[in-house]
Amino acid sequence: MLLYKNYFYEVGGFCEEIFSLEDYEFALRFSNKYHIAYIDEVLLNVYKQQNGVNSRVDHYIFAMIYIINKWKKEMKEYNILNTVVEELLMIAEKYGYVELIAEKLKNVLLEN
Repeated sequence: MLLYKNYFYEVGGFCEEIFSLEDYEFALRFSNKYHIAYIDEVLLNVYKQQNGVNSRVDHYIFAMIYIINKWKKEMKEYNILNTVVEELLMIAEKYGYVELIAEKLKNVLLEN
């Protein structure tokens, strides 16, 4: 994502409540305020590190629950909430967190 620094700060920068997916959460907030466009051209290469910020599954799961809670209304409007929840549950199952995550998701999804 390329944008002017003042827009980054105007939207509130990265969320300090999560330790994974900060860029994704920021992009949701940014796109809620500004028009964004997709450029179908490789502008840079990204290398995933084994011990990178998104390598902690527990942080990733917590961040997804946070994002679902914050954006569930919009996810429902765009008909993607079920897909996001299913993806999160598959990840939780893979790492043995299904019961814990199912309970947290239930609470999040039942809140108004």
